[in-house]
Amino acid sequence: MVIVHFKAKNKISILCNSCFDDISEEAKVRCLDCSIDECLECFAISANNDEHHNHYFKVVDLLTVDSNNNWKIIDEFVLFDCLKRFGIGNFDEISQFICKSEEELEEYFSDIFNIRRETVKSNKTLPTISNPNFFKVWSYMPKREDLDNQYRDEFEKIIKDIKLELDDPDFDIKKELLENYRTVRTLRKKRDSFIISRQLYNMPELINKENKFDNLKRKILKQLKPFSVFMSKNDFNIFLQGLYQEAKYEEILTLKVPLLSKKEEEFIRSMNVDHKIYYKIKKKIVNSKIKDIKLNFNSFKKFLFDHTQYRMIVDFFGSDYFDLS
Repeated sequence: MVIVHFKAKNKISILCNSCFDDISEEAKVRCLDCSIDECLECFAISANNDEHHNHYFKVVDLLTVDSNNNWKIIDEFVLFDCLKRFGIGNFDEISQFICKSEEELEEYFSDIFNIRRETVKSNKTLPTISNPNFFKVWSYMPKREDLDNQYRDEFEKIIKDIKLELDDPDFDIKKELLENYRTVRTLRKKRDSFIISRQLYNMPELINKENKFDNLKRKILKQLKPFSVFMSKNDFNIFLQGLYQEAKYEEILTLKVPLLSKKEEEFIRSMNVDHKIYYKIKKKIVNSKIKDIKLNFNSFKKFLFDHTQYRMIVDFFGSDYFDLS
């Protein structure tokens, strides 16, 4: 389905996927396998070159009829699509796609889901929040080898009064809740083990340690944290250090590139390689000179060079470094 909002007409329209005519005010045919809509004319002449010949179809009635007050069915389709795309509460953004004001959207959404904005009386003073252990998010008790704050702490309150009776109309729901509690317990064990094994319960110490990193390492660490659950502590630290060193090399390389001579730049272009490959070639040749060994075609095998490129390397750096026999 192609849904567009013509701002000039202040109207939402459905377009045919084949001819892109406005089919908002007429019946349409929908391909259930591909989720596309066609006008009756395009469907009759198989405008898609029989691409959907063996698919299932159904005729869709008008979506412009009123569903509730001044809301049409198509308006509701667009509303739910925008809620999924932009998030609940972002009515300012959604109003650009629907011919409704921000206030109308919020009111209609509240009516559908029976959600109302909670208000606090002006004469009511909220209690101040005091939590000296704010940074001790996971309060660890060493002698018990346990954490004070558990994942989904409130779940026991939900199920504490559940009674399972076969004739209860909510039997399936209650049973599902108990099954979910088993999953919660499993997740708690995994999280507790993860936190304790990596000593993540001491937040001030962790924060101080991270503050000693430079900006680049902190940035990499932030990106890697979600993957820490899949690695051991040692593997994670090695992986972090490896990515950090690679990023530092990239920085150095970026600074070195402008320092290349014009002859080197021409060689890199003729070889059709990037600067990193050139530095690796240069490093290999320098090391061979230090170790007093000769290089040959197989020395550059990992670069997947052909014999023509190998000959270009020999000509550029000189035959003294190579075994040409």
